[in-house]
Amino acid sequence: TLSSSSAASDVYKRQLLNLFGRIMKIKQIITQGAKDIFVKNGFENTKILDISRHIKKGKSSIYYHFKNKDEILAAIIMREAQKIEQKIIKGLKRSSDPMQKIREYFSIRMQMTQDIADIYTVFIKVYFEHRPNIKNLRQQIEQKEALILSGILDEAKNRNIFFIDDTKKTTAALLSIIQSMETSILLSKKLNIQEISDELLNIFFYGIRKR
Repeated sequence: TLSSSSAASDVYKRQLLNLFGRIMKIKQIITQGAKDIFVKNGFENTKILDISRHIKKGKSSIYYHFKNKDEILAAIIMREAQKIEQKIIKGLKRSSDPMQKIREYFSIRMQMTQDIADIYTVFIKVYFEHRPNIKNLRQQIEQKEALILSGILDEAKNRNIFFIDDTKKTTAALLSIIQSMETSILLSKKLNIQEISDELLNIFFYGIRKR
């Protein structure tokens, strides 16, 4: 009957959701355990066996979800990037002023980078070893950042708040500032992020020429 068919379909959906939930939980356990070991031992010095022992699960369980260490690191960084993106989007809703939005963006972005500095340092080191999938991941993150920033700049341009000849180039300039600040954060955790961010943005907004 129609009702029994519908009930069977509901049971099947619940089973799928439960299965998906278990898979996501296992992947979370793996990535969190791997993050601890990567930070402690370094990426190159970590083996799948080390992660397996740390989380008390068989190597086969890890390989079922991830092909190699690179995939695990990529999953960790993507998860952190998504957290940053969600926090930034939420923060941008606090103001309608494009200049304040950019300040909010920088503030959240830099604070979050400092919060995940240990694993981000691992990621940057691996990135510079030219692993294709890690390089592609960073490009994806940068593209998302560029999309958010260019949206703010276009809004400011349309409202005659900024004079911008080329939004793409201006976005690239802001991303360069972010990357330079990232380097400073990774080298020193004692920086006053807010002060440095404000000063750099003041230069970006107003220049250093005497008025």
